[in-house]
Amino acid sequence: MCSPTLTTLPLLPMSIIVECLDVESLLSLSQTAKVFKDFIKEVHLKSGGYYISIQRDHFNISIKSRRYSYSYQAKKVKKDDFQLINNYLINKFSADFKKHTDLLPGNIDYLLIDPVIASKFKNVMSCAILSIGSIIPSSEFLESSLPDSVTFHKGLALNGVNVNNPDKIPKMWNIWNIDWLQIRNSSISIPLCQLNNKIINLWDISTITEPQINRYLQDLRDGVIDQPNLSFIQFRRQSGWNSQEILEGLGTVRCQKTKIYKLKDFDEKMRMDTFLPFGLNKNGIELSDTFDFVRRKDGVKCSIFLLSWVVRVYVWNQKETTKRGRGHMEDNDGGTAAKKSC
Repeated sequence: MCSPTLTTLPLLPMSIIVECLDVESLLSLSQTAKVFKDFIKEVHLKSGGYYISIQRDHFNISIKSRRYSYSYQAKKVKKDDFQLINNYLINKFSADFKKHTDLLPGNIDYLLIDPVIASKFKNVMSCAILSIGSIIPSSEFLESSLPDSVTFHKGLALNGVNVNNPDKIPKMWNIWNIDWLQIRNSSISIPLCQLNNKIINLWDISTITEPQINRYLQDLRDGVIDQPNLSFIQFRRQSGWNSQEILEGLGTVRCQKTKIYKLKDFDEKMRMDTFLPFGLNKNGIELSDTFDFVRRKDGVKCSIFLLSWVVRVYVWNQKETTKRGRGHMEDNDGGTAAKKSC
């Protein structure tokens, strides 16, 4: 009697075997015969979400839930040949990504693209978070960097991207309304009063000054600007901030009572880029020295946390948790707690 092979196994044992295979084995098996490729598709395996990085001479496709990573490195070329290698790299990525998604369908959780590649990227794709550039300042212009074929649903990170004509941005891209926004190392003009994001991280933006932040905070307090979605905004500057200018005229109350701030609608995808400060996770973050004020429009408390190089504003649009004796936690309504003095 002949021993069974993969082609002669009953469907149930075969499907169990396929479900236990790692991604590399699935790809290899699918390339041996069409019958195997078709069967793997019929099992309806899920990827769990893709993490993609496309740079000038290489790309990477990762599936973190399956601990899988695939990389391709282009050969070194002369500077004059960059256009050729960019086109080849994008075509190579398209073919390889299709091989993965044919077997393991799934959403793109995070798409990181080099600005030079982004301006030439024509692939129609959809992702949760789009990140362009790097933390090193770039001479690329936003108009030639955001790929119009890519839609992003939750977050946008612009790192080291300078903007030639920022007045066109709100008309071309819904940047100021995306849930999570990060802009680093840029000379872009930020319309603070127009931001309608939930999470905002503004890092080394040369056009932002202390008086601008102070004016923004006063308008936030007085209801001059309406940002009902705002949960957290951060201003970072390597050269540091003048905290007295930031707080001037705000009438804040210094609160040194330890409390736990929990972010409303926390999503692990937020941690795929630096949208959030270190230490803020699903369990919240401990705050022990803040300068608080109340939004006059709705009575919601806002806590300002200051370091020499960072200004963070936490909006208490959820229940506040304070520490009481022996490590126990006590919940307070965010609106009521806002009106209490520390």
